[in-house]
Amino acid sequence: MNLIEELQKIPDYRHIRGRTHELWLVLLLILLGAMNGYWGYRLLEDFTVVHRQRLIQLLNLEDTIKFPSYSTSRCILKTLDFHPLRCSALPKKTVQQIICGGNDYLIGLKENQPTLYKMAHASTTAGYPTIVRHECRSDSFSSSAAPV
Repeated sequence: MNLIEELQKIPDYRHIRGRTHELWLVLLLILLGAMNGYWGYRLLEDFTVVHRQRLIQLLNLEDTIKFPSYSTSRCILKTLDFHPLRCSALPKKTVQQIICGGNDYLIGLKENQPTLYKMAHASTTAGYPTIVRHECRSDSFSSSAAPV
C-alpha cells in the first residue's frame, strides 16, 4: 500500500475546467505541509515554495510544474467529502498493514463500541501516555497496551 496510490484512487469531483492540478497531488501537498507544521492555506502555499525542488525530485514532477495556490487548497479542503477517507472505514487488513509498517499512526474511534471507547477515553484523560506494542506476523495480528 502506498499513500500516493491511495490518493490517486479518490475520484476527482471537480468540474473539468477546475482541474488545473491533479487532485491526488493537491491532497498530498496538503498532507505533507500539515505534517511539517504548515497549518493554514497561505502556509501550505509557502510549503510548496520552500520545498519546491525536493518535491519535484521526490515525486518525479516536471521542473516547470506550477504548484497549487492557497486558494486551490482552500477550495479543495472546503468542498472535499472526507467521509470516504476516514480510517475507520478501512478494512481490518488495511489497518494491520498501516500498523505493521513501522510508522506512527492514528486511528479514530467511534462511540458505537462503548467498551473500547471507554477504555481509550480513560487512558487519554488519565494524564499518562499509553505505549502500544504490536507483534506483526503474516499469519496473525496481536497487540498489547500498557501505561507508561
